[in-house]
Amino acid sequence: MNKQDEKIIELYIRDIRKKRIILFIIIVIVLISCVMFCIFYKKNIKQDSDVNNEINIQEENEKNTLDETIYTVVNDTENIETKPTENSAENSIEISTETLQNTTNSVTIEKKNEDNNINQKSKEKQEQKPIPTASENKKSTTSKKPQNKDFLFTDGYTIENVSQVAQDYLKASGYSGECIPLKDNEGIYYGMRVVFH
Repeated sequence: MNKQDEKIIELYIRDIRKKRIILFIIIVIVLISCVMFCIFYKKNIKQDSDVNNEINIQEENEKNTLDETIYTVVNDTENIETKPTENSAENSIEISTETLQNTTNSVTIEKKNEDNNINQKSKEKQEQKPIPTASENKKSTTSKKPQNKDFLFTDGYTIENVSQVAQDYLKASGYSGECIPLKDNEGIYYGMRVVFH
């Protein structure tokens, strides 16, 4: 072997070493990223389960407090009916007023809990209600003849949709009328007007 062959072999060996080092670095990076992914994934699952557990605990606490208030109301009403009267009329009045106050307090607590649940449900229903269209709004109003209405490009309508919107408004009203294009002095269209007969 001559010097040139030795140099070629040496360069070849260096190239192989470089490739091995690069391959080793890539394998290390992939392993580290897999480990990091597993750690973050486990943390997210743990956080989600913690949140779900907290929600379940809150729901159980609310249910328990509601059950307790119902139980106290039932017990208090039974106490009012079954308490023996004392010798004097004053003592019996004091006892019954105390139990009556306890009962009303329990009932107000229960009513507040029910009101909160009702308010929460009504808010959820309002969020889920679809926004009524112009035609639905028109049907719900009184049966008076609607006023003429302009659909202008400055209000966000375009040349493509203004005639359709105006026709929909006219049909939804249930009255006869016509859609008239609006032009300025220079003959440029700037909207559509619905005129009722």
